[in-house]
Amino acid sequence: MSTSEAYLSSPDYDADIAATASMWSGPGVLETAGTFVLLTYFTIPCLLAVQPAGAGSIRTAIDGHRERAFLEGLVGLGVTGGPSGIARADVRAGLERLRTRHVGYAGMRAEYMDFVGALLAIAPLRTRALLGEPVEASAVRRYLRYMTHAMALLGIGLTDVSSLGRTAERFTVSSSGRSALGDDLLRHYRERHQAYFGATVDALFPATREIVVAALADAHA
Repeated sequence: MSTSEAYLSSPDYDADIAATASMWSGPGVLETAGTFVLLTYFTIPCLLAVQPAGAGSIRTAIDGHRERAFLEGLVGLGVTGGPSGIARADVRAGLERLRTRHVGYAGMRAEYMDFVGALLAIAPLRTRALLGEPVEASAVRRYLRYMTHAMALLGIGLTDVSSLGRTAERFTVSSSGRSALGDDLLRHYRERHQAYFGATVDALFPATREIVVAALADAHA
C-alpha cells in the first residue's frame, strides 16, 4: 500500500480535509490567498522562464477559472457528498497530469516545485493573519499534514512544515526581480482583480512587495 493510500484510509484523513476546507473558506480567503501565490510568482524571473512557448499557461491563471476549480477540488471545497480532496480519483488524476506537465518544462528544478508548493501551503495562513482571523494550532497541524500528502502527489516535498514560511521567504529574497513579462502580468492582474489585489499586497513578503509596488508605479509614470 502506498503512503497516499495508507493516509486516505487512516483515521486522520476526514478530520484533516475538514480542517483544510475550513482553512480555505470564508469571505475572500480563497481569492486573496490565490493572489498572494500569483503575485509572488510573477516577481521571480527564474520561475517565469520555466514555461511553454508564449507563456500561455500564465495568462490563463490571471483569468483564474480553471485554476480556481482545481484549487477548490484540491482543498475540499464545493463538495456536497462523498469523498473530497485527494480522496477523489479525479483530483488525484488532475494532480498527476499537472506534475507530468510541469516536470517536463525545460529548466524546471525540484526546488522551484517545492517553493511553489510551500507558497500554496502558507497562503491561507498568511491571508487569515492579515484578516485578523487566528487559527487554532491543532487545525494548522491537520491542514499542513493534508497539504504535505497532497503536494507529495505533485512530487513536491514539504519536509519541514514548521519553517515553510521562512524557507519560502528566503527563496524570494534570493530570486525576486523585475522582468518585462512579470511587470506585464502584474499590471494585467491588477486590472482584472483589483478587489483582491490591494488587500493582498500587505500579505506579500517584503521583497515581493517592493517589486510589485515599483512595477505598478512605473506603469503610471
